[in-house]
Amino acid sequence: MKIDHHVHSDSDDPGIIKAFIQVLEKNETMACLSGGGWRGDHSYPGNDNSLAIAKAYPGLVVPFAWINLWNESDRAASDPDQIDRFVERGFRGFKFIAPWYEYDHDLYMPIYERIAMYKLPVLFHTGHYRPSPSQAAADFRRPLIKNMRPLTLDRIARSFPDLPVIMAHMGTSLYWEEGAQLCLGTPNIYADLAGCGNWGRMTPQRLQELLVSPYCYGVSNALNKLLLGSDAYVTRPKIVEDAQKYYAMLLPEEFHAGAFGGTMAKMLKM
Repeated sequence: MKIDHHVHSDSDDPGIIKAFIQVLEKNETMACLSGGGWRGDHSYPGNDNSLAIAKAYPGLVVPFAWINLWNESDRAASDPDQIDRFVERGFRGFKFIAPWYEYDHDLYMPIYERIAMYKLPVLFHTGHYRPSPSQAAADFRRPLIKNMRPLTLDRIARSFPDLPVIMAHMGTSLYWEEGAQLCLGTPNIYADLAGCGNWGRMTPQRLQELLVSPYCYGVSNALNKLLLGSDAYVTRPKIVEDAQKYYAMLLPEEFHAGAFGGTMAKMLKM
């Protein structure tokens, strides 16, 4: 069974969900599904929906909880006790995107520290983020792409070495070099190449240049840090299948077992 750790829960329609599940079955794939609630640009069905789908299809869906990294005036967003509640309910990982401050802001560190106690994976969006008209609102007149640079994961990963940190999009083409260096140098940082900014742009040769670094005393190889993440949606399940073809083309065959599920299975304690 393959594991796709980066799939969005964007519908609670039973028919659409069933069609999505059929694609997972066809491709022998388990999806880590995260919702989103309201995050300033659009609304997805929230964490409850992701958990409900996972409970309905336990062999095919793993629920990830989306955590709202908002500002200091929102006490609920900065409360680490919410992590305990999510774990007790059955969530197996966490998703972060569009933080008010940079990911490594002091306000958010207690949240990561609490997750690290459970050694569960955390998926951070990094790099390019498509703007929408609603982001002209006053509460979006702040840095966003800068807040999600790969470098903001450095402090987090070093502070909590038991925390599996997954860098969604590896920074997109804006920050490929930065993301790759973090994969090479930090044991608990991993990456995917999902979605916009990556599809069709990365080549096997470029991936080798980024993740295989020759040193005078040997070679550092981080190709084993790349994990299958499609950035698919429940409403667009074909991306699940397309992504697998893309990763199979990019990665040498000896890394397929780990990338397509072996490494993620260990993170999820499966």
